[in-house]
Amino acid sequence: RRLVDSYYDQRLKQIDSVVAELAASETWKEACAAVQLLSGAGQFVGGQGLLTFAYGVCKSDFTKFAPRLDVSSMEEFCSFGPGPKNMVLALWKAKRLDDEEVVARIAWLAKNADAEFAKLGLAFPYQVKDGRRRPLTAVDMEHSLCYFSRYLSAHDKLRAAGAATVYRMLSGPVTSKSCPRPSIKWLSTLTANTAADRCRSW
Repeated sequence: RRLVDSYYDQRLKQIDSVVAELAASETWKEACAAVQLLSGAGQFVGGQGLLTFAYGVCKSDFTKFAPRLDVSSMEEFCSFGPGPKNMVLALWKAKRLDDEEVVARIAWLAKNADAEFAKLGLAFPYQVKDGRRRPLTAVDMEHSLCYFSRYLSAHDKLRAAGAATVYRMLSGPVTSKSCPRPSIKWLSTLTANTAADRCRSW
């Protein structure tokens, strides 16, 4: 009983600290660091948890928990997981980069995305608010790189044979809505050798 009470007391103190630090945060970097005061919340989990709270629970109203926060600072900073970091390393053909270098490159990709899309003749479906396009931020680009890493993983592991197996076994059921559409996260765990069995159990 004492151990349980002690655990909850510690967690409540941590939560109080997180709330206080969030209220004082002026940048997205500071806000992400505040959430990491909660034990078990590392860089990636803390950042994603904060996004879920901000856009899900608070419906994009940052004043509810961080009234001093400059939301535009998301253009320059993001927390990131291993997928986006691996993609940055691959894009820059680098063996290693520290966290600040990874963030700087993710922010660069976001800032230069429009020009790169134009070079490739691609029309990106930007969100539009009040008649104006919302430019991509580092946070947006981190999410894009995360999904890209999963697509690339699925491509490398499944190859043509595995992809054909998935299409043959799931395209019909998914189209007829007799089974749910698998996520890219699930697909990225398949290989050409395991695809058939995994699709049967799906």
